Amino acid sequence: MLGQMVGAVSVLVGGLSLIFGSPVVFGTILIVLGIVAMSLPFLNRSDLWRTFLTFLPFGPPIVWSFCGFLGGSRYGKEEIYISVFQISGKVSNISGTFINNAKIVSDISKKEIPVSIKTEDGYVDSSDLSYLQPGTIIYAHALFYDPAEKKDTETREGMPESSFLESWGAFRLVIRYGRNEYVRRFTEEDVLAQVRRLYPARSTISPRPTRKSSSHRI
Repeated sequence: MLGQMVGAVSVLVGGLSLIFGSPVVFGTILIVLGIVAMSLPFLNRSDLWRTFLTFLPFGPPIVWSFCGFLGGSRYGKEEIYISVFQISGKVSNISGTFINNAKIVSDISKKEIPVSIKTEDGYVDSSDLSYLQPGTIIYAHALFYDPAEKKDTETREGMPESSFLESWGAFRLVIRYGRNEYVRRFTEEDVLAQVRRLYPARSTISPRPTRKSSSHRI
C-alpha cells in the first residue's frame, strides 16, 4: 500500500512537472520511479522477479545474530562437549531471498558441515528451503556430531572441548544467496571466548596466545 501511494504521488508530480515546463528528464524520471513503486506489490509475487533481485547488490538479504553461537553440555566431571553451532537471523530486504547453500568450514582441518534451517517440519537442509518472505525470522544450526550415532543416553553429543578446538578452533560461515556469497569468520579468539562462556568455571582450557585474524599461518 505504501509503495502504491508513493508511486501515485511520483507519477502525479512527474506529470505536473512536464505540463508546467519543468525539465523533461526530471519529470520522466519521477514518472518511471512512480510506476516501479506502484508495481512492487505485484512484482514481489513473482518468483522470477525475486530471483532477479537476489543478484543485485542491495546489501545483505539477511541480518544475522551470532550471540551464543556455540552450544554444548557437560557430563558429570568430564570436560565440556561442544555440540552445535547456532545462529538466528531476519530477512531484511524488501524483496525477500533464497538461500542456495549454507555451511561452516574449518580453517584448520578444512572440514565442512552443512547448516540446517528450522521450519515447521523440523530442521531441513538450506538448499531445500522455499522463498523467504521479507521479515522472516530464521533459526539455523550445524551439528558437531551425527544424531544417528546417538543410540543411547551414554553416547555423548558433540566433541570434547580439547578435540573441538584442535579441529574447529577457527572456522567460517559461508552462505550463498543467488550469485552473492556471505562469509563470516570466527577467529581462534572468538571461538575460545565463546567456549569459556558456556561453563566459565569448568572450562579445562587455560588461556593461551592467539593469532591475529589478519596474520598468516606459517
